[in-house]
Amino acid sequence: MKENIFDFDSEDIKNNRAIAALSYILILFLVPMIIRRKSRFCRKSVKQGLALFTWEILLWIFSPFLYIVPFIGSFLVSLFFIISILFGFWGIRSSLRGKIFIIPIIGKYFEKIKI
Repeated sequence: MKENIFDFDSEDIKNNRAIAALSYILILFLVPMIIRRKSRFCRKSVKQGLALFTWEILLWIFSPFLYIVPFIGSFLVSLFFIISILFGFWGIRSSLRGKIFIIPIIGKYFEKIKI
């Protein structure tokens, strides 16, 4: 289920896209959740920001275990961190353009959360 600019009120996007972009920066997903709670566009961005934040926390927790595997472990951890940074930039870019970036694999599960 991909959502684009046509699924939201244009006034909602215009007024909230900069704040929605904060959703993709670590724990700052809480900012739009608190100050723009009524905005549908912000709520959708917050769900994806929460998905990205969860991914980053899980990566932080499990990365020491991956480092046990020589060479491959450090490569995988680096790759996963680079992917999460790219997803963050992509999410910010999408929000500023008035679109929602669905985080691959886990983002669809976070769409079901009621915020």
